[in-house]
Amino acid sequence: MAMNPSMLDKLSRLEERLAEVSALLSTEEATRDITEYRRLNREHAELADVVEHFVAWRQARRDLETAEQLRADPEMRDFADDEAAAASQRLAEEGAMLEQLLVPRDPDDGRDVILEIRAGTGGDESALFAGDLLRMYLRYAERQHWQTELLSESAAERGGYKEVIVRIAGNAVFARMKFESGGHRVQRVPATEAQGRIHTSACTVAVMPRVSAQRRYIRSSISAQSCASVPPSPDWMVTTTSPASCSPPNRRDSSSTNRRSSARCMPSRRFTSSGLP
Repeated sequence: MAMNPSMLDKLSRLEERLAEVSALLSTEEATRDITEYRRLNREHAELADVVEHFVAWRQARRDLETAEQLRADPEMRDFADDEAAAASQRLAEEGAMLEQLLVPRDPDDGRDVILEIRAGTGGDESALFAGDLLRMYLRYAERQHWQTELLSESAAERGGYKEVIVRIAGNAVFARMKFESGGHRVQRVPATEAQGRIHTSACTVAVMPRVSAQRRYIRSSISAQSCASVPPSPDWMVTTTSPASCSPPNRRDSSSTNRRSSARCMPSRRFTSSGLP
């Protein structure tokens, strides 16, 4: 399997970067800055996976070249054909894996998450279903060696939860959990049903990346500074629908504008919604 030269160049640079990160982690000063030490460990883990498949791809390519050379010997031709077939298969598999690993990642993939589960349609059965979902996610987090912390809960009378919020911390939590967001539905005979009828219940799950305090402070500061640069005007009010925008609305319709709620230039809280303590 032929590989694109630009892809080969990128993989070579990643291999060199892995060596640099390994050298940095082996120094005595590596643990002085815990934040930097954790960042380097995460980078090392990501690079090691890519480089491992790159080394396997190069070895498969060398095996294929050796098998091609052995075909010149009539006595070794059958053996060379088998080796060439096996090397070609490994070369294709490793090449496909490398292409997948080099796909640009979501910058939030490495973050911890805030998991929110809310009971929806179904009454008491929906609350029981929310409890089942929570136990499922906690069990999965335990098997992944992630840390969990219960932040908020609103228990239902017959068991389960009306709403529950959990923080999950670990390696690449958001990357593995982000697609769980959305509606979840179950059809079953609930424990609260006395006549054996099947009920349909639903819950909503929200998985939000946990934003660091430093990032929230920077973004809030930018919002406040941009709003401070706008001169005050008594003729127009502003709205919370676009916190980043501070331009006044059309003055021709000031009466409808004055009916808008709250202030657009006030520092927005939406940056902290995913960063619960």
